[in-house]
Amino acid sequence: MGELQFIFVHGLSGWGSYDTQYSRMPYWGMRGGDLMLFLREKGYACYAASVSPTGSAWDRVCELYAQLAGTWNVYPVQDGDHMFLQGGLFHKHDIRPFYLELLGTIRKAEESK
Repeated sequence: MGELQFIFVHGLSGWGSYDTQYSRMPYWGMRGGDLMLFLREKGYACYAASVSPTGSAWDRVCELYAQLAGTWNVYPVQDGDHMFLQGGLFHKHDIRPFYLELLGTIRKAEESK
């Protein structure tokens, strides 16, 4: 139905279509049925995003942007002698301190544009 796409984003303590409880009880529609399924049957392109149920508004909007842009969020995580970049819920990459400095430099350059 046209080129419009609708993204539904849950609130605090909510869940989206990638979360396990969504199959038991869809957040959008609850006990009345799956609103996403209903709208798709009517020809609308709609999606129920999954973001952190307990994250800050900033973290959740960053996660949503990452899903829409096809990228990941970057969270530095210290684990013993290694530094990791934790992206969203599913990405974990070993990274050396040089790359963290480089990443910070790139980010500052992007912010100054």
